Amino acid sequence: MRLFAIYLNVFKDFMSELKITTIENEILQSCTYILTKEDELGAYLIDCGNVAPIKSFLKKMGKDLRGILLTHCHYDHIYGLKELLYSYPDLRIFASEATFRGLEDDNLNMSYLYSDDEYIVEIDEEQKVIARENNCFTVLNEMVECIPTPGHDVDCMTYVICSAIFTGDSYNPNSPVFTKWHNSDVDMAEKNEILLKEVIDSRHLSVYPGHRID
Repeated sequence: MRLFAIYLNVFKDFMSELKITTIENEILQSCTYILTKEDELGAYLIDCGNVAPIKSFLKKMGKDLRGILLTHCHYDHIYGLKELLYSYPDLRIFASEATFRGLEDDNLNMSYLYSDDEYIVEIDEEQKVIARENNCFTVLNEMVECIPTPGHDVDCMTYVICSAIFTGDSYNPNSPVFTKWHNSDVDMAEKNEILLKEVIDSRHLSVYPGHRID
């Protein structure tokens, strides 16, 4: 059984030379994206999962993990977060306010499906960066645009960086949004799928969803 697969998908914007490395995780084939630049020491993640390939990549490339952007709080997108915070205690965590609440609640992050507490994480206030609409911030000297996209769950956030869009579980070009969780909203999910498709098409963005594109 394959535990995880790691492969390099390099996206280069002519101005930014942002590189995006994809890790396919063990749980539900969720994806972690590592953002780097050749001339920057820092690295950032979009969601997290299997820690070993993340650390292996960072060591190989000589990069220092500086922060993690979370698309939502579900266990398959946050597992490994506790270990990463232990290994990199100065990490900044970027997420919606609802996601931060979900990190501390096994009902909200669905980790009640498991028997241990590795998915329950408390983030120090000084490490939090609240992602919300019209609240842009920068990583690797690039502006990050935040688009709230509830539907799959109430806390979902989409990020646009350069010509890449990280949609989490709010949009996948090859599958409909899953809306069977107790906090899902079918109408909102459909509305935001349409919104994201329009944004992607009008701005010619490369899509990086929360799970592997088959």
